[in-house]
Amino acid sequence: MAIESKLSRCSDTADRLSMLPDEILIRNILVLLPTEEAARTSILSRRWRSLWLYILGLDFKAPGKPVACGCRDQKQILLHEAASKYADRVNQLIGAYRGGASTLRHFCISFRFEPTFSDDVNSWLAFALGKGTELLEFAGRWDRFTKCYKFPSIEPLLSPNLRLLKCLTLKYVSISTDSLDPILLRCEFLERLHLHHLLSRTQVNVTGPMSRLKYIDISQDCYSLASIIISAPTPDLVSLRNLERKNFELLSHPLFCYVSQLQAIDLDIPCFKKLLQWLPHFPDLSGLRHLKSTLGDDCRDMQALHGVISLIKAAPYLQHLTLDVENLREEVMIGEESADLHHKYRRVIEIIQFTGREVEFAFAAYLIKGLLSLEKLIITRRSRSSYYYKYRPAKITFEEWKRRALELKKILPLKVEVVVT
Repeated sequence: MAIESKLSRCSDTADRLSMLPDEILIRNILVLLPTEEAARTSILSRRWRSLWLYILGLDFKAPGKPVACGCRDQKQILLHEAASKYADRVNQLIGAYRGGASTLRHFCISFRFEPTFSDDVNSWLAFALGKGTELLEFAGRWDRFTKCYKFPSIEPLLSPNLRLLKCLTLKYVSISTDSLDPILLRCEFLERLHLHHLLSRTQVNVTGPMSRLKYIDISQDCYSLASIIISAPTPDLVSLRNLERKNFELLSHPLFCYVSQLQAIDLDIPCFKKLLQWLPHFPDLSGLRHLKSTLGDDCRDMQALHGVISLIKAAPYLQHLTLDVENLREEVMIGEESADLHHKYRRVIEIIQFTGREVEFAFAAYLIKGLLSLEKLIITRRSRSSYYYKYRPAKITFEEWKRRALELKKILPLKVEVVVT
């Protein structure tokens, strides 16, 4: 009797869920599920059979779990089998989705690419552009045993749909300047451009009518990048990230003229002592709201840190400061004084890659001491995939690390929220 009662309650719950309007089921439930799980709901009942076909985003991200196998040849076989299964699933789901929603807002492909899947990837991208997607992301995970995906020239019939793109992300691809130029030329409403790990010598030319372009992120080992040229008017550009470690000279960089209009800067350079030379030539930084900086390998003394502090002080309306302290050297002698960051707009300070070393604690205290405008301090633990964990394993437990991070509360006003993650 009790079992029948439980089944009845479950049945009532299922019925009530199915009685909700399609729009609520699609926009408030299915859209929150991974694409494959959303597609599986089609077997629940006739009511659910075609609902998933009307979600406006398809996200096909292959699991990034490592293959546990000691033999390299066997590992490559297993990786190929996993990629083949992934391609089959994507082909199957896209085949079903073709008769669904007429437009697509978001389309993402991320898997370990092999040349045998080139035709599949070409058809997937053509499908997404044919649906008028606004956000297109392709990440072909690459290793030294396989060739990367060679991004094709866009078919003339699909070119008009490029104007609908608002965000373009390409990772681990080989794309020639001749292929990239027509794409950027037609993306007149593009707002975000992300190019990571480009594996061919490419020149990025922003020459089209990209008046809405706000974010440019060209980073993560794009060492083969020939140059970046922006000749189109980009009055809304607020964030620029360009990881360029070799022979980096900011003042002569072609994008330096855009610094004054940026609201966010992500600075990762090997020598911060250069900042002291650059700052007198910097334009007005009153528009800067978020500064993220990775302390360089030269952070062995306070002179290098003074370059960072001087940059912070040059941005009077800076609200959010993020500092990566992974490369902060043990030999840096930080005194009892404060950094004197007395600006009424400093709201959030974020210290990432923090392990609780004495030098990290002293530097954090140096930044926050006497900062009355501070509302939140965020301390983030160093990633286990970082250089520190790989080559210098941490000797403290999570509890010890958390206790060390929370000790910073003692030098902060009670109103400041301290978040440790």
